Amino acid sequence: MGSKARFILVEAPTGSGKSLIAAAWQRLTGRQTLYMCTTKQLQDQVQEDFPYAEVLKGRANYPTRNHPEIACDMCQLSKTVHECDYCAVGVGVDGKTIHDCPYQNAKKRLLAADLGIVNTALFLTEGNYVGRLSGFPQVVLDEADTIEGQLMAFAELRVSKRVIRLLKLEAPKHVTVEEDWVDWAKRSLQRIAECEPLASTFNVSERKSVENLEKRLGYFLNTLVEKNLHWVNCTGKKEHSRGPWTWKPVRVDTQAENLLWQHGDRWLMMSATILSPEQFCKDLGLPRNEVEFIRLPCTFPVEHRPVHYFPIADMTYAQREQSVEGLVLAIDCILQRHFDEKVLIHTVSYWLMEMIFSLTQQRRRIMRFTHAGERASVIEEFRQADNRAVLLAPGLERGLDLPYDDCRVIIIPKLPYPSLADKQVNARLRAYPDGNDWYTLQTARALVQASGRRAN
Repeated sequence: MGSKARFILVEAPTGSGKSLIAAAWQRLTGRQTLYMCTTKQLQDQVQEDFPYAEVLKGRANYPTRNHPEIACDMCQLSKTVHECDYCAVGVGVDGKTIHDCPYQNAKKRLLAADLGIVNTALFLTEGNYVGRLSGFPQVVLDEADTIEGQLMAFAELRVSKRVIRLLKLEAPKHVTVEEDWVDWAKRSLQRIAECEPLASTFNVSERKSVENLEKRLGYFLNTLVEKNLHWVNCTGKKEHSRGPWTWKPVRVDTQAENLLWQHGDRWLMMSATILSPEQFCKDLGLPRNEVEFIRLPCTFPVEHRPVHYFPIADMTYAQREQSVEGLVLAIDCILQRHFDEKVLIHTVSYWLMEMIFSLTQQRRRIMRFTHAGERASVIEEFRQADNRAVLLAPGLERGLDLPYDDCRVIIIPKLPYPSLADKQVNARLRAYPDGNDWYTLQTARALVQASGRRAN
């Protein structure tokens, strides 16, 4: 806590009390601190631990004052509209409408608090487009190993079919030719300007979509002109003419200062899976000699967290159909051996989940969800189930805590390599000298995160 470095990077394993470290940093320094989480659920968990903290979530989480059935994300205010019926409460002496917006009230409470809690997506939006969450004396970045991906998602340009039709936008002549992207972006911005007199005829959702596209197009065009960001077009062949059109950044090291670091004076970054501080700094444009790295030991004894490696099947895409039956036989053996213990099986895809479910002899024990909307209810059902329950699902590597008897065994049937079918991943792997290091690190992080979903 006595460090004078602007950037402090802490690798703290599951159960080491990362939120307590952050709260202690705020109390010991006496400086206003903003705590950034990756999800709303984690925001709630941190506030439960520290009730004096103020939480700010996205606008959709706040009902409007006059129409509670409508959320604040449908606010009518815009560049051309200066009154919102949903939160208007009167008229001031200057003749301007006075608003009582629950979202803005929550933001004011956060800005006045010693410790505030936001999610990363909201922080990036507010910091770069609105400006109110920029300039905090101290910022805590939880799950810091995910921030590169979140910056990429934030910078991404996606033009929806609805906006294409609304503005009558023309497709780029050549999707893969970067020079054509510049001309297309200029034409699209010109088209938005031409449609501004029609903005009053758009509904609230349409207006916000157009305003958001204008901001993102401007950013996209600036990086193309300045040649300081490598983009890859991820639009499918069938989507070229009518959309949606999508461009993704391949890396964000040149943009991290403007998008993220400039919005805080000092940073405390924490994760259980930094693994390589050198690669972390390289990916995020941080000079390694300006980052103090601290690695905390795991609080669980090694004998209580054994890892068993059984090379059973070749699960590469080309061989998976032939190999999956042998894989499931091995899984069944493990499930039989741990018949009276709760088991979590991580699948990297819904395909693998369904194949395991269709072939296993332990089907009666298994719980699974077939879409994200069922996730929370199935997880809670698993927590409440008896000790023979098995949870079979993809996408549970993060944000899931199953301590003690809630889960005693974890099975990882396939290494969680990032998909090379993703053009962004493929370009990051193949276009840069450190591509293999980056790709291996993403896999290792996912593997460690998956194995840490239980606690002894």
